[in-house]
Amino acid sequence: VMVLKGDDATLSETSLAANFHQLKMTPAEECRAFQHFLGTSGDIDAVAKRFGLTRRFVEGRLRLASLATPIFEALSANEITLDVAKAYASTENQEKQLLIWNAYSSYSNADTIRRAIANESMKANDAVALLVGEDRYVEAGGKVDRDLFSDGGDRWVNPEIAQRLAADIMEAEAKRIGEESGLAWIRPIASSYTHNAAAG
Repeated sequence: VMVLKGDDATLSETSLAANFHQLKMTPAEECRAFQHFLGTSGDIDAVAKRFGLTRRFVEGRLRLASLATPIFEALSANEITLDVAKAYASTENQEKQLLIWNAYSSYSNADTIRRAIANESMKANDAVALLVGEDRYVEAGGKVDRDLFSDGGDRWVNPEIAQRLAADIMEAEAKRIGEESGLAWIRPIASSYTHNAAAG
């Protein structure tokens, strides 16, 4: 046995390191441990480096730690899988998490949960989102839900802002093209679904 002396932060870090590398902690235990440790230092990069993990892994565990209470408790009690918990954590909005939890708590399918959460948002790689750009969207008050558990899964929570900005961009472009080409009529459509809009 090696006895260590130090301040609370040092002892907490040593304890977490021992548990993380030598004892198999549950995802819920990892979440709470990282949450506690970061409460003292706040440096995600330092924690990730110290434990030989990626920043994304630590951020993912912190996101799980901030799940709405009933969902986190279900994860702790092994009533839901880690994949299902990650699906709920694809949004930071606890109200939305609880809304889906109350409607789908009997479902154990992560894809169903993820689709339900994404239903009222816009993919970050949607054509409208690509046209607008994240910087302009955020500057206009839009919020981005980072999906830390899949690549390319970020969602724009305020699609109405993106649609308004896209419409403005398209109107300006239509005006420019009209002036350059002499076209009398241009109908800009800020949508991926042009068939219905152009049907008339």
